[in-house]
Amino acid sequence: MGNSDEKIIQRVLAGDKNAFGQLIDEYSGLVYAICFSYTKNAEDAKDLSQETFIKAFGILKDLKQPAAFRKWLSRIATSVSINWTRREPKTMAMSRLELGSMVVNAVFGSSTGEDDSVHEDTAAMAEALDAALDALPESFRVCLMLKYLEGLSYSEIADFLDIGVNTVKNRMHHAKIMLKNKLVRYERFSKFFDVEELETEPIVQSA
Repeated sequence: MGNSDEKIIQRVLAGDKNAFGQLIDEYSGLVYAICFSYTKNAEDAKDLSQETFIKAFGILKDLKQPAAFRKWLSRIATSVSINWTRREPKTMAMSRLELGSMVVNAVFGSSTGEDDSVHEDTAAMAEALDAALDALPESFRVCLMLKYLEGLSYSEIADFLDIGVNTVKNRMHHAKIMLKNKLVRYERFSKFFDVEELETEPIVQSA
C-alpha cells in the first residue's frame, strides 16, 4: 500500500482532510490490534485507536517518508499505548505478569504435575521475575516484551521502534544481565536470560 498511501497523504496535506478516512479504513485493524495487545480491553483499545489516528493526523506533515506510513503509524500506536500503561499501573503489572508467565512456562514447561515443591518454586520465581521486570528501565522492558511476547527478531524490533539494531542488542544485553543478577538464586530461571548469544556481537555503549 506504500504508493497508494503516499498519494492519499499528498491529498490530505493538500487540504483534502476527508481523504484521511481512507487511511483510517485501511489501518484501523492494525492500530486496534496494537492497542489491544496493551490494554486487553476492547473499549480502551478503541479509545487508544482513536487517539492514535488523531495524533497521526496532527503530525502528518512531519512524516518524511509517506511510503513508510504503516510503520510510522504503528510506532505512534505503540507510543500511545505505552503512555496509557503509565497511567494504568494495573495494566503494566498485567503485562509484566504475562511476560513472567511466558518465561516460567518456558523454563518449567506448561505441564501440571503433583509436586508441590515445584509449584511453590514456580510461584516464587514468577513473583521474583515480576519484581525484577518492574525494576527495569522502560526501554529495556519494551524490547523484552517485543522479543518474547510478540516474537520479533532484533532487526524487527529495531525496525518497529525506529532505532538501530545495535541499540536493541544493547538494551537486551543489559536487561538480561539485570534480570540474571536479580534472579541469581533461581539457577534454571536465570539461564533463560543467557547473554552468551550477544558476546560475539558489537555492543554500543549508549542506548
